[in-house]
Parts: sequence; C-alpha cells; structure tokens
Amino acid sequence: MSLAFSMDVRKGDFQLRAEGDWPLDGVTAIFGPSGCGKSTLLRAIAGLERSPGNHLRLNREIYQDRRHWIPPHRRAVGMVFQRAGLFPHLSVRGNLDYARRRRTPGRESGVDLGELGVTPLLSRRVGELSGGERQRIAMARALLSAPALLLMDEPLAALDEHAKTGFLSLLEQFSRTARVPILLVTHSIEEVARLADRVAVMHGGILQQPVSVAEALGHPRHGMVPPHQARVVLDGVVSGGDVSDGLVRIQTAAGALRVPGAAAQVGTRTRLRIHARDVAIGLGDVPLESALNHLPGTLTSLSDAGPGLNLLQIRCGEAEIPALITLHSVRRLGLQPGQSVTAKFKSAAISPTPQHPKPQGNSQ
Repeated sequence: MSLAFSMDVRKGDFQLRAEGDWPLDGVTAIFGPSGCGKSTLLRAIAGLERSPGNHLRLNREIYQDRRHWIPPHRRAVGMVFQRAGLFPHLSVRGNLDYARRRRTPGRESGVDLGELGVTPLLSRRVGELSGGERQRIAMARALLSAPALLLMDEPLAALDEHAKTGFLSLLEQFSRTARVPILLVTHSIEEVARLADRVAVMHGGILQQPVSVAEALGHPRHGMVPPHQARVVLDGVVSGGDVSDGLVRIQTAAGALRVPGAAAQVGTRTRLRIHARDVAIGLGDVPLESALNHLPGTLTSLSDAGPGLNLLQIRCGEAEIPALITLHSVRRLGLQPGQSVTAKFKSAAISPTPQHPKPQGNSQ
C-alpha cells in the first residue's frame, strides 16, 4: 500500500506544504507542536479540506488532482477525531450500523468488536458513555466502514489520564494486529514511542519525510527530541525467562536483553524503550555490577548535548543505542568515534510494552 500526495493549503496567514510518496503499513506518526498543520494535513487527506492544485493518490486510486475530486464519503478512509463525534440521538449500535451502511460493496472490515471492548456497550446511549468508551466506539465506527487507511487525529487528547491509559493500551494491541495502516497525529513523544513504526515531523506547516521511530527518537537532528530526551526503541521477541528472578530474555536487533516482568510466552513480541540518560559506557572487561545488560558495540559519533554533556551513538548489532554522559567521562575514558565500547544499563531502566504478532499482507 502507498500514499502519494502534494498539498498546499492556505488559511489566512498559515500555509501547509507537504508532499511525499509513503509506503503504508503499521503506524506512521505525524508529530509536531499544536498549530503546526498536523490536523489540516489529515483533513486534506480525508477530503475535508479542498485546495486547488492538491494531488492525492491512495494505492492506485486518485482522490484528487487537477481533473479529479473524490468527496469524503467516497474515500476508503476512516477518521477518528480528538472528540468522538458520535451521533447523540442514536445508540451505540445505531452509530455502528451507520458505518456498516457506508461500507463500499464488496469490502469487508474484518473488525472484531469484542477485541475493541465494544460488545457490552451496544445497547447504551451515547450520553451514557465515558470519554474512553466514546473513543472506542468512534474507532469501531471508522473501522466498520472497511477503510484502506485509518486517520487518527490526537485520539487521546480529550481523555483524562485513566481513560487515556486504557485507550492507549487498546491502540497498542490494535496497531500490532490490524491490517489497516494508521496515520496518527500527535504531539506526545510517549505515544510515538509506544505506537509508531515511523515518524514524520512537522514544524510551521512544513512536513519532513518519515524516518524510523528509532531514528527519530535517538537523533536530535530530526527536531523531535532534545538530547536530554533521546532514547532507543527496540522491537524484540521473548526467547525465554527465569521465573525465580522475575526476568524475561528478549532478543532484539541490538542483542539479547534481560527485562523484569511476568513470564511471557516464547515468541511474544514486545517493544522496549531505554532513555539515553540511563545508558553508561564501559571499556574492556566488564566488572561485576548491578547493571545486567551489557551490549558490545562501536562508538559511531559524539555530539554536544548542552553544558558538560555529550550524546553518544553506539552501534550494537543492527541497532544504534544513544547514551547521554558527561564531557568529563568522555575525556576520562578517552572516547573517540570508531572505538569499541560496551553500552550498559540496568534491567529496571527498560520500559517494555507487550505486543502481538503483525499479520502478513493486507486484506484491504
């Protein structure tokens, strides 16, 4: 699947300029501060913003160019807004039936209402739902229209912390099992780290080309995180565990890691997040210490990270690990690019996120 577009949308003094030809699979996050044009881009893709000269193609179907204009209701695109936008005069079932009637003949949604936690709510009125429940229904409604692409415009922004936690867990599971690619608009680094496969950063109406989530969060040059917030995101698979110690072994592109957590089935996918500030650097033999994870690698770069700090990038296996250490330590260890080093961090510094296997192919 692919999305090709060239957008030039003007609203008063604001101008959105965005173009790309993106492969679509998994979750692509569009990240940036409020007012930078993220929502406008999604609205243009959905057909809710119409500007002459824009071009948009989803897979092989042209939605807009100088000769074509496909209205929103005829686009194979589902959209979930910050606020659910449900029909208040209908029950939950009525809202979902509306989406089913919109479905293009011959297309199947494949959505499991039970997995979305919607089935117990079918007889409820919209006014009886909590914020998190409304967003679940809004997502189910978007999916029941059998979209080829799901657009999510900051779906957690209007939720309280309790509802946000539950809905974020739902999105984590859905994003790993669904066959529908997602464009997720957000200004939350945490949402990107937990959900995204790649990230396109936007500032002042200008959209950058997407890079991997590891690249975006590990390298400040992309403008997403300052050096003191750099982190690595590693997708891995459970390869075993030690029940007596409460540790799980996870195989990642950087090497095998030991992570605290409940025993998980071998083969279970998980995503690990490690802050650069929690990574230490060692040289030579590793002495006995509390940090259980030692990844041998090569120091590829050092960069200034503020007064008295350096941000290092260490190539470990097929991944890069950022490490935020003091300039004093850099000088004391005599660190230089090309040097063999060991990236070390405690198991307690790793934040794991359980995930599910991604299906192969796309039913849409």
